[in-house]
Amino acid sequence: MKLSELRTKHPPELTRLLAAEREHLRDLRFRVNVGQLKHVREIRKARQFIAHLLTVLKEKEQHPAV
Repeated sequence: MKLSELRTKHPPELTRLLAAEREHLRDLRFRVNVGQLKHVREIRKARQFIAHLLTVLKEKEQHPAV
């Protein structure tokens, strides 16, 4: 999902996405430790997506009218 798409969403929806992505990251880390995950880069993508979500949430918190 692009940042422009994330910026159109409301904070409660972003919070739900954030919780789901954190759960996904936890699952990816577990799968790496068990040896089931072949593409470790997915962890980096999940962490970047979480960072994007947190950035957009912080922007909306600081500038609610935008």
